[in-house]
Amino acid sequence: MPMNVIGSVALKQRIGMQIFILGYPFGRVGIGLPVWKQATLASEPYFSASKHQRYLIVDSASRPGMSGSPVIQRAHGQIELENGYGRVANGDGAVNFIGIYSGRFHTNDPSDAQLGRVWPAALVKEVVAAAEARARSRYG
Repeated sequence: MPMNVIGSVALKQRIGMQIFILGYPFGRVGIGLPVWKQATLASEPYFSASKHQRYLIVDSASRPGMSGSPVIQRAHGQIELENGYGRVANGDGAVNFIGIYSGRFHTNDPSDAQLGRVWPAALVKEVVAAAEARARSRYG
């Protein structure tokens, strides 16, 4: 199911919270469903919209082939929302689109922290809106 069809819930985001990178490591497609690679928020989500740091940092042992993958937050039962608390009664849980994963910070030391970048949903929406506006102006 495409990410833009799944209903999104404004789940609270905090450092250390679990998120998932949905992708195809090493190009594995299996039965066509993505691998859910677990990650945690490793930078303050609140500051990701600032001009000084436009991306989120996540802690995950991601693999080649995960770049461009959607990143989601998923919660079940009692949930913390941006504006309070709620409860999810259905079996699928609440989903919040966090952004797009763009790969790990590369180092020469294999024992370094496995950190990656996620471009936040707000920035992804800005990029898409700008591309759509440019296409409209160019092609009428």
